[in-house]
Amino acid sequence: MKLSDWLSKSGMNPTRFARQAGMAHTTILRILNGGYHPQKETRLRIVRATGGEVTEAELLVEAALGTGRVPVVSAPTERVCA
Repeated sequence: MKLSDWLSKSGMNPTRFARQAGMAHTTILRILNGGYHPQKETRLRIVRATGGEVTEAELLVEAALGTGRVPVVSAPTERVCA
């Protein structure tokens, strides 16, 4: 679940959530605005504060989508014969 969706569902604003999670509200705002790659400890605090409803993987995907730098895995273009 996206953090923004969780905040809406819970009726919590970013400032209150940040206080509950033990971090600066500006960090939460940067995450919500996209393009910010939170450190592992920040991601884990968010996961704990949401009871696991927002996952670490979802935070990483949101960050990647916010910057437009989505990792792409492509199939080999050459055929390899044994």
